[in-house]
Amino acid sequence: MSALGFVVLLDLTSGRSILRWVAVALLGAGILFHSARYLRNYFEDFPSYAAPYFQYGIKEFLQTIDKTSSAEIPVVISPRINQPYIYVLFFEQYPPAAFQQGPVQQEPEIFGHVAGFGRYRFVPQNRPYVELPHGVFVYRSVERTLAPPDFTINYPDGSLAYKIVVK
Repeated sequence: MSALGFVVLLDLTSGRSILRWVAVALLGAGILFHSARYLRNYFEDFPSYAAPYFQYGIKEFLQTIDKTSSAEIPVVISPRINQPYIYVLFFEQYPPAAFQQGPVQQEPEIFGHVAGFGRYRFVPQNRPYVELPHGVFVYRSVERTLAPPDFTINYPDGSLAYKIVVK
C-alpha cells in the first residue's frame, strides 16, 4: 500500500519536477523520522518496559549468589517465578546428565512442578527460612521478606525486581 501511494504521488506530481522532488524529500524525511523513533523505542524504551515479562534479573541474582555464597549453602528461590528451575539450569549451565540422574524433587506428572534439585529449592521461603540454619533466599519484589534484604536486583528502569536474603 505504501508503494502504491508513493507511485500515485509521483504520478500526480509528474508534470512538475520541483513538486516531485519536494514529495520525495518529504517522504524521505518522514521515513527517517519514524525509523529513528522506532529504533529508539525498540532499543531504549522496550527493554525497560518488557523486562518483567521476560524474567529479567534471574541471571543477575544467580551471579550475585555465586559470587557471595559457598556452593554448599542451600538456595531457596521463590516459586512465584514462572518455572524458575529452567532459568537455574540454563544460567548455571547445570549438566543435563546430573539433572536427569537426580535426585530431582518433582511432582509425578510429566509437567509436574519441580520443587528442587542439587542445592536449589523452589518452594515458599518462609518455612525453609525458619528451619535451615544457613541459606540464601530469593524473593520477588512483591513478596515480604522475613529479614532485610542483603542484596537487591533492579530492573533496567531502576525499580526493584528481586530481593536476596542471606542467613
